[in-house]
Amino acid sequence: SAVAAAVVERWFTPAYLDAHPDARSTHEQMVAATPTEGYAGCCEAIAKLDLREQLSTITAPTLAIAGAEDPATPPAKLEQIAAGVPGARLLTVPQSAHLANAEQPGIITPALIEHLEQQ
Repeated sequence: SAVAAAVVERWFTPAYLDAHPDARSTHEQMVAATPTEGYAGCCEAIAKLDLREQLSTITAPTLAIAGAEDPATPPAKLEQIAAGVPGARLLTVPQSAHLANAEQPGIITPALIEHLEQQ
């Protein structure tokens, strides 16, 4: 469906989708198989969600990860989150969008391992 294609285009960079047509197809099928009412409800809940005032109460070590080309949650939003959580670190991942872990596992996996090993 058109919605599924639009969603997937926000999750991945154009370069990644061009190089991985199987990923495009798999994710579009997943989104298309999601019940419309459930997906719309999720979108509505996320659109209204604002927990910025509670960020300062987080005590767990935090690594905020931003895809440099993420239109859904731009790096500026992750900068706000990292700034609001005491001691948080921000990793901005180049050449990636919302699912940066899929696009750049060679950057994200070592960063996560390092973050977890420091705890």
